[in-house]
Formats: sequence, C-alpha cells, structure tokens
Amino acid sequence: MTELRSTPAAPADPSGHGSSRTMRGRWQLLILVALITGLLVVPLFAPYPPNQTGLGPGLQPPGLEHWFGLDAVGRDVFSRTLTGARTSILAATLAVAVGLGIGLPLGLVAGFSGGRIDGILTQAVGILQTIPGLILAMAIVGMTGRSLVNAMIAIGVVFVPRFYRVIRAAALSAAAETYVTASRSMGSPAWRTIMGHVLPAVLSATLVQATVTMAVAVLSEATLSFVGLGVQPPAASLGTLLAESDDYLGLANNLAILPGVCMVGVVLVFTGTAAQMRRVLERREAR
Repeated sequence: MTELRSTPAAPADPSGHGSSRTMRGRWQLLILVALITGLLVVPLFAPYPPNQTGLGPGLQPPGLEHWFGLDAVGRDVFSRTLTGARTSILAATLAVAVGLGIGLPLGLVAGFSGGRIDGILTQAVGILQTIPGLILAMAIVGMTGRSLVNAMIAIGVVFVPRFYRVIRAAALSAAAETYVTASRSMGSPAWRTIMGHVLPAVLSATLVQATVTMAVAVLSEATLSFVGLGVQPPAASLGTLLAESDDYLGLANNLAILPGVCMVGVVLVFTGTAAQMRRVLERREAR
C-alpha cells in the first residue's frame, strides 16, 4: 500500500536559471534523439554502397562528387562513415543491453534483500570489476571467436559492475522507504514488491547510467574493431575506418578526419545528455 505524502512546493527561481537549465536539458535530449535517428536512418540513403570499390582512383582527395574522398581501394569515405556510425551505435546498444540485462536484476535483488545475499553478489561483482575491462573483453572474444556480436557481448559483461553499483545503491535507498516496508509487512511476494516499488525508484538513475555507458560502448567498439577483434573488414564501423586510415596518416588524412569527428561528436552528445540528466535528478532529489 503506497503512502501518500505531500511534497512542499519548490521555491521560485527569480533568476530564471532553473527554467533555462530545463530547456537546455530538453534541447540536449532532442539532439541525442535526432543524432541517433539520423545515424540509424541516413546510412540507408548513402550516395554509394559502403563496400563498392573502384569508384575512382585510390586515395582520391575530397571533391564535389566524393565529399570526403575515396579510400585506398576507391570506396566512398562519406558513405562508409555513415554506415560505420550506424554500426557502432547498434553495437553499443547491444553492449549496453547485455550489461543492463545482467546488472539490473542483480542490483535489484542485492539492494532489496540486503544481508548475506547482498554481500555475496557484491563480492562476486567486485571480483569481476578487478579484471581490466579490455583484457576481459579480449579474452572472451578470443574464446568465442572474432565477430561484432561476440565483441559486444564481451563488452556488455564488462559493463555489468557499472550498472550493478548504481542500481544496488538506488535499490537500497528505495528498500528503506516506508511504503516498501509496509508492503513487506503485509506479506507481499518479494518479486511483486521489487517490480511494483523498487524498480520504478531506480529507473531514473538507471537511465542516466545507460546513457553515459553508451558513450563508453562506442569507444569500446572502436577499440576492439581497431585491433581486429570486433567488426571484420570489409564491413565498416568507426573502429575499422580508423584502423584502415592508420596506414595513410600524413598521406591521406581525410580518411581519419570524418570518422574521428563523428566518433567524438557521438561521445560528447551522450556524455553531455547524461550529465544534464544527472543534474536534473539531483535537483529533484534535493527538493
């Protein structure tokens, strides 16, 4: 049974800074949605197929027909970057889904149960956290085979402690609330109390963590693909494009500029949006 509690009205902000911050947060969220939508949809209308070779002489510089030039085998750099960004976003989403899919139930159970169960789960996740993430991901890919899906599942396993810590802390706080205690005392099943009361209380913090983890996942995909453990050529991702450009730095820098700028832009939008969401959440909790 949920306890009804009155919430005091927040003091007015005569400077208008609060409303401006809210508007800025909304704009950042809109930019994030527009960016993801664009990166997922626009590649479908790329001017050339990403793997089509022989469009012109190798390492052709940027021009009117090929805005960012051609790579060593005559593929359009602009088309490949659009496709590569889409691949990286989808790969990052898979990694975050794996990490969240494991970390969320573990964090909920640990925070709600407390005691011995909490101790065992926290210790197990702590052991996982002590292993360097990139080394663990490389080991998993080495055992399962080189592919994008295997690489992202490996990265998702590395992300489990990130989600577990945040969700456990929020669940511990929610479990101490009066309405959760009342639900327990009335004999409600644990799963019903968790789903009905604890889970809604941790969603905001979970969303913030998922957003910032998307930025880390994009960088992780690029790292694994750069060293040959993620996306396999001739398929394009931001990591493989940067790897392909490495041999031509100083000779054809245009091969690295667009993928690099695109990756930095994606990371900045995700981290900026997560930071704004965190500030909004902190102000809400302070009231």
